[in-house]
Amino acid sequence: MIENLECEFLPFMEPRLSKLIFQCLSHPVRYVREVGFQIFTALIVAAPEDVKEFAHQLSQCLAIGLSDNWNQVRIAAAITTRRLLLTYSESKEEFYPVLLPKLCLNRYYKSEGIRTYSQDSWRLIVGTEGRNLVAKYMDDIVKCYLSSTTSTNLAEREAACACISELATKIDQTAFLPHVIPLLEALISCTENESWSVRDAACLACGSFIMEHPTISKPYLEGLYKILFRNLGDPIQLLRQGAATTLGNIATAYGIETLGIILPKLIEGLTTVGSTKHQFTSISTHINPSSHAVTSTTLDGNHGHGHLVADEGACVQHDPQCEFAVPGKILVTSESLMRFLEGSTSSSTTTSNLHHIQSHCLCCRKSKLPQTWHLTDGSIYLVGTLTSVSEYKKDIENLIPLMLQATQEKSYLDHYIIHETFCKILPLVAKAIGKRTFKESLQDLFEPIFYTIESVNPMTSGIGKKLSGRIS
Repeated sequence: MIENLECEFLPFMEPRLSKLIFQCLSHPVRYVREVGFQIFTALIVAAPEDVKEFAHQLSQCLAIGLSDNWNQVRIAAAITTRRLLLTYSESKEEFYPVLLPKLCLNRYYKSEGIRTYSQDSWRLIVGTEGRNLVAKYMDDIVKCYLSSTTSTNLAEREAACACISELATKIDQTAFLPHVIPLLEALISCTENESWSVRDAACLACGSFIMEHPTISKPYLEGLYKILFRNLGDPIQLLRQGAATTLGNIATAYGIETLGIILPKLIEGLTTVGSTKHQFTSISTHINPSSHAVTSTTLDGNHGHGHLVADEGACVQHDPQCEFAVPGKILVTSESLMRFLEGSTSSSTTTSNLHHIQSHCLCCRKSKLPQTWHLTDGSIYLVGTLTSVSEYKKDIENLIPLMLQATQEKSYLDHYIIHETFCKILPLVAKAIGKRTFKESLQDLFEPIFYTIESVNPMTSGIGKKLSGRIS
């Protein structure tokens, strides 16, 4: 109605109506909040001068809306924010202390629609002055980021970690230095978060942070090592990769000082798969990094109450306020599964009697237990990240036999993942040790490479073929 009437609507815009619209912005029903922001967007276009008198009040509501747990409300608030700041461009800096931190944060939000819209808004509103404005309003932005690291919304916690990393690497260090310690402590706190995606983002951010501020970060290394070595053997592949990347950054920042800490752990991890009894997996579990989807289900064979997990990234798509609830996922006992596979038609095996997961976050560490090969897989990733660290290059050649030994262990179903990882990092190893030395080891490398190429798993076979094309 406002969009069609435009100026003709102004006589109806009295204090009672504006008060009612503001009440909509804090309404407990998210549909009402969303419509409230849409009304203000239309009002700013139709009657900018009339809205200007309560623009400051609106900016406070927008700051809350830009942190709303519901994506629909958050994007509606983002649209209103863009319209407000572009319409009142001459006085937009008045709103920056409240709105700029939220705009910064949403540029890294997990939802693609919110993320891309916020990035476009940032370019339209601040132009090429982004870094200068962030340095100018550093206190407000840091306060917002620190608050977001403890948010109930896991996507916001993840975005905050990425934003803190950006501050450490891109912003004028004179403005940033006073905030280094509280931000680093917030990141380390997030590495213990219940959500694996937040833990991963925090670990990666810590690596970037340490690269830029090695001296200030040094007192926190001991605790961080424990977290990273644990993540190196995590059941979730992305966490293993993130831990390897961060340990590589630490090795780059501190050089030879880390040799006595990282190298023994690396050797231990590479030999674990061949020296310890495995927790065998009956059904494969491989996460696609692009979609966080599990290609097939899993069953922990060492427990009488194994879980079938259908999607380890599913809870991210649901209401962040209920981040442990994953509607529609099914919890299946090993006993019920076996009866089902054997063709039993008893009522005890029907889906109506299967327990639906209502309080189990499939993104958290409770999803499944670590297995010995996880640590070996993470250690092979770590070898790849250390190939670019000059202090480790002379040790890389000695690690090749250990990696080959790890690929020989095929008594567990997920062994093909080790072969994938080995083939992925092999070009980096070749570059680090040089062509001549690599060719001396090439004869021993053919067996795992050809095994990977001949795999029935299309992804594994594709990785092996890609590697053979590069080394041929």
